[in-house]
Amino acid sequence: MIKHFIHRIIQNRVFKGVPAELDKVQKQLDSVETWLVRNAVILALAIIAVGLGFRVYYAVACYLNPDEAIHVGLAQAEGLKQAYLKSHTQAHPPLLTLVLYFFLKFGSSEFMVRLPSLLGSTLAAWFGFQWARRVFGAGAAIGMLGLITFSPAMAFTAIEVRQYGLLLMGIGGVLYGLERAFEEQSWKWMGFGYAFLYLAILSNYSALLITGTVSCYGILRLYQLGAKRRIWIAWVGYQAGAALLYIFLYVTHIRYMRSGWMQKFAVNDYLKNGYFHGGDQSLLEFFGSRLFHLFRYMTGNYYAGYIAMALFAGGVIILLFIPAKREGIVRRDLSLLLVMPIIFGCVGALLHILPFIGTRHISYLLLFLAAGISYPVFRWVKHKTLTAAIICLFGPAWLMWSMAGPEVIPNNIPEMLPREQMTRALEFLSAEVPMDQPLFVDLQTSLELQYYLGKKGPKRLKVKPWSFNRKNFLPLLRGAEDKNGIKPGQRLWAMSTGWYKLPSLTKVIPESLQVRDVQFGQISLVLFTVPAGLPEGKKK
Repeated sequence: MIKHFIHRIIQNRVFKGVPAELDKVQKQLDSVETWLVRNAVILALAIIAVGLGFRVYYAVACYLNPDEAIHVGLAQAEGLKQAYLKSHTQAHPPLLTLVLYFFLKFGSSEFMVRLPSLLGSTLAAWFGFQWARRVFGAGAAIGMLGLITFSPAMAFTAIEVRQYGLLLMGIGGVLYGLERAFEEQSWKWMGFGYAFLYLAILSNYSALLITGTVSCYGILRLYQLGAKRRIWIAWVGYQAGAALLYIFLYVTHIRYMRSGWMQKFAVNDYLKNGYFHGGDQSLLEFFGSRLFHLFRYMTGNYYAGYIAMALFAGGVIILLFIPAKREGIVRRDLSLLLVMPIIFGCVGALLHILPFIGTRHISYLLLFLAAGISYPVFRWVKHKTLTAAIICLFGPAWLMWSMAGPEVIPNNIPEMLPREQMTRALEFLSAEVPMDQPLFVDLQTSLELQYYLGKKGPKRLKVKPWSFNRKNFLPLLRGAEDKNGIKPGQRLWAMSTGWYKLPSLTKVIPESLQVRDVQFGQISLVLFTVPAGLPEGKKK
């Protein structure tokens, strides 16, 4: 009796207003969701602006790494033709070199030379959002935008002087342009999309895989939609344009590159793990492990990589049976679009055409991976856009945490390459190393000094190997001795930027020869005495 009485009191006084309050909260959430869907563009621009702020910080906080200095050096030519010809010395198409050539006319600071990548990756995020909003809805599009804005893999495309920012801009543009072209039966939008595909082709050779994807996907969509004859004709014409570009690149560059040292060096040395070589590892084991590496690279974390891979697989399967939008039709072609670049990437690794590995070399996959990961997360949530916006609030923290984490290759992060350390090293050179005294440098250091000093500073005795090590230092010194008249007992300064966790010069030069050493983060300088009886070095 007493128990029943107490239950009635609690029910009447505590829970009487709960349904009304829940209904009120539900209406407020619905109102916020409706506003966010209508103003998804504003929300997207806000997310992009926040991400841009972080990327600008990283772009100005770090000095150029040696790989970046290579690309800037190619663009520092007397004329446009010379810059184009110099671009052939690298395993990439010429677009970045030509773009940098024009940007250098407005300044040569780290920010200015990284600006093409920064702008390209920002436009890639915008085009990717616009494409995803059309095919998946506003919620999944905001989720995808947050993922590509705050992913460490995407951040590196924006803060490095490389081709991948321009490549992703081209991929985002062709995805958005073609989706509008197919929906509106517009040859003009198709031309917009293919113009960006051409930019991607001229940016990086991995665009070949995207060209194959676009070609197969385009045929399927045009057939599905029963496209008009003029749209088919336009598509054939634009495809012919892509084919002509590849013929031009093959005749002027690719055939020489593949028969030279660059391709062999990539396949058998620094990118060896990205190609299938057989041996003890089966084909299935190779592609399974490399597939996981893709997602780990994108998320910047080992465990997050497994979660992302599971979500992507779930998204692809769901798209085969469930409409991409709640009130839409089933778009099985989207599953093909998301999976096909991965399949082509595997084939490229098998044929030793392009590497398939969790590094910057799979940047061409990032927009597709982000779409596949975000779709299943927001497909079943009622307030999709609101949920996506809330999750994006944690994006900056994830970016900063993952950029400094052990899973991310330490390229352009302030902890590894702080701008002030390069400034201090250059000031030391100016104050302590006489201009008439040779400076012994490896190739990576020579590239950086060329960017920061040009022809100023001490004379550089540069060698061909990328970096000094314990085995090659004295033989290389012997080669420099033969050519430059260096004598035993003479004191020389050696300098190495020590990028990519290379050992300090104090670990390379025999201790008995060292007179003085100075360290500026990764950059080391050692004053040493040239010994008598140096081992034979390769004559230059």
